[in-house]
Amino acid sequence: KANTKKNKIVLVFGEHPRELIAPELAIYLVKNLCSIKTKEQSIYSKETIKAILEQNELLFVPLVNEYGRTQVIKGNLCTRENEHNTDLNRNYPNHWKSSFTDLTEDYPGQFPFSEWQTRNLNKIVRSFKPTVYITTHSGIFAMFMPYGYQRLSIEQYDDRMKTMKDILTKLNDKYCHCMTGSLSDKLTYPVNGNSIDYMYESLNIKYAFAFEIFHGRNENKYFNQLFESKTDYVFDINRFNSKSFLQIGSSKLKRITYASNPKDSCFISTKQEKVDDMFKDCIMNINPITKVQ
Repeated sequence: KANTKKNKIVLVFGEHPRELIAPELAIYLVKNLCSIKTKEQSIYSKETIKAILEQNELLFVPLVNEYGRTQVIKGNLCTRENEHNTDLNRNYPNHWKSSFTDLTEDYPGQFPFSEWQTRNLNKIVRSFKPTVYITTHSGIFAMFMPYGYQRLSIEQYDDRMKTMKDILTKLNDKYCHCMTGSLSDKLTYPVNGNSIDYMYESLNIKYAFAFEIFHGRNENKYFNQLFESKTDYVFDINRFNSKSFLQIGSSKLKRITYASNPKDSCFISTKQEKVDDMFKDCIMNINPITKVQ
């Protein structure tokens, strides 16, 4: 029987398929935490792993949108939606809006919980009864808390929101040094029907966060060199076939030579077919392009 005094944390990954790094982080974390049993090398000490597992019960949902991930692997590199062209992180009932069409990548579905993926995740979370909900994305470098649909002044925060803000401030000072706060305060657009608002309001989960773990452009010198060059790049899946980080090669593109030092880069040059700017925006800006990133 689970220790009821433990923090119960749900960690969710892979809602938006083109954010390839998110599910890879799930695999990375599980491998490192399980190293205490597998005896494989870990970034954590045995003492740290023991403390994490003694204090927390962790439930990983490593890939919410399997269909979309398959589309990215096939070469549809900008895929953000599921098989019904629905953005799963706009399909939750809290403050859901139907103002978008299915021609936009923010399409929230025909109605709240119209998609089996969000319904299943809802069942999983309700069954687990967590104290913390964390969904992981990339494309920004930030840590967010509710709300996404409206702005509140700090004076309007309830006690839980004040605690979440304090948690993010401490994490930011120690680790992230990135944009933190409520979704609606930091983004230039409303995020209606998102998961953290639903988990926080409707399921009454104590703390709900969205972590944006990577933004490549501007922060990375090597990325800027690639972006500004005349050479186009794609993932070479064979380059990292023995690694857990699953850089993806598109079958639509002809792969010829390595872009740079093969010890550092997972990208290769494409001389005969043009990779348009959407590749750069949808993949290179959202996912690491070198092993050291």
